[in-house]
Amino acid sequence: MVVNILYANIKNLNERIYTNKSMMKIISLYKKQEKLFGEYNNGKQPDRTDVYIENVTHEITDLYIKNGILKADINFLKNNEHLKKNIDDYVFVTRALGTIDFLTREVNVEELFAIDIVLKEYDAYPEQRLREKKIKRVLDI
Repeated sequence: MVVNILYANIKNLNERIYTNKSMMKIISLYKKQEKLFGEYNNGKQPDRTDVYIENVTHEITDLYIKNGILKADINFLKNNEHLKKNIDDYVFVTRALGTIDFLTREVNVEELFAIDIVLKEYDAYPEQRLREKKIKRVLDI
């Protein structure tokens, strides 16, 4: 299954701006890892860097940029197909470490730990959903 993770050169869910360069860095970090997993942690994003095996729900099998969007190919692990069935209830977010320029909001990612599934109701920036829908409409044209 292909999911959108980040959008280039606009504010994302975390109010940060990821340039093509920073998204390429995320891809580079991904390729250096043997495997990358994600968690579903009661719908909220974990506030830690380590990945708890008992919470792992999916594996990221590829990361790439298409039309200015960082996309991920994911495979749900057994017993987690219910997440796939209700995919529109969730957003996918990076769990990473890096720096941010507080004037421009641009991000420099230094480490990538996971790409997690978060319930939209716990999404800290719901106004981004509206912008995302508008962008999708423009990209679909």
